[in-house]
Amino acid sequence: SAIYGRDSIFVACIERIMSAAETAASSKSPTRSSSDDSEWIHFNVGGEYFCTTRSTLLVDDSSALFRNLAELDSGASDSCSIPFSRDDKGRILFDRDPRYFDVILSFLRTGEVRLDKGTSTRGLLREAQYFGVETLEQAVQRMLDADEAAEARQATLPNSQREPEVTREDVVRSIMSTTSGTPLRFQGICFNTLVLNDLDLSGINFHRAKMHSTQLV
Repeated sequence: SAIYGRDSIFVACIERIMSAAETAASSKSPTRSSSDDSEWIHFNVGGEYFCTTRSTLLVDDSSALFRNLAELDSGASDSCSIPFSRDDKGRILFDRDPRYFDVILSFLRTGEVRLDKGTSTRGLLREAQYFGVETLEQAVQRMLDADEAAEARQATLPNSQREPEVTREDVVRSIMSTTSGTPLRFQGICFNTLVLNDLDLSGINFHRAKMHSTQLV
């Protein structure tokens, strides 16, 4: 009975040690909290889905819209001064062009303006104004001012020194997208130094186009 008693005490000690070790391990393991979930905000913009954090939306605090949405989804406020809707999954819904919304989120994350294919500087300016992102609006306006200054300098140059306004790829895309029998007009466009040989340019209106050193054949 004495040996049995010692064995019971030993087993009890081992169980207490193992229980303490499990408690310590569980306290160190990461757990998913509701605060982690509330940091993320989901959008449905023009039928495309986006996900970002409240801290990203608050990078530019000039945007009253983003600031209100971030505070609303964090639980800090139960109302938003700017009306919006949600889709059937609870995502914040905007009937805007998703291509530009992607550029806006990228700007908030990186501080860089990235224009993708199918977007324009003026289109981005319009969306930056809609969402009230003033730092992006200012950056895009500087880009537009620089483009206008470059165009003004181009206008003062002799025709032979002007840079081409399009690329060979632009011409190819225009030809490919034009249906048969539809006239294609490049009137007044500067094609200086472009290599356009091996392309079917028949039926294209090049009236008053600038074609100094352009290779056509």
